[in-house]
Amino acid sequence: MKRIDASPAEVGIDESKLVQLRQSIEKDIEGGLSDGSIVLVARRGRIVMHEAIGFSDKRNGRKVQTDDVLPVMSLTKQLTAATLFRFIDRGQVTLTTRIAEIIPEFGQKGKERVTIRDAESSGRFTDAAPGGRLAQRQRSLRCKNLSVTPRTGA
Repeated sequence: MKRIDASPAEVGIDESKLVQLRQSIEKDIEGGLSDGSIVLVARRGRIVMHEAIGFSDKRNGRKVQTDDVLPVMSLTKQLTAATLFRFIDRGQVTLTTRIAEIIPEFGQKGKERVTIRDAESSGRFTDAAPGGRLAQRQRSLRCKNLSVTPRTGA
């Protein structure tokens, strides 16, 4: 079921950006990069866009619905990075925060000094794989505030 709580203008979102988002997804579908997407955009707890674009089963011509469950495949790293940068933006961590300050188990076997910058700049979040420690910790962080005192030095 599609649900819209507010107009983009009511929550300070430029509606033209939502149009661009839809067009970009449609272009990716036309270009064969994706079969379909479900988009939900909200701000201040109010949904301004909830759309199903493309197909959930392209071979059989089934259009995607807003309540479909789609596979996310290799998106864990991107989701982890997006979550991380959200915490940085909020001032809850910095790039020089040691990962072991957030996930104590990570600091074992000589990794106690590895910072977020170190992990990010390596191009991989090795523990972010499905079922990995960072992924498990990330699930628990969704339910509570991250209580880390940011550090300015490594």
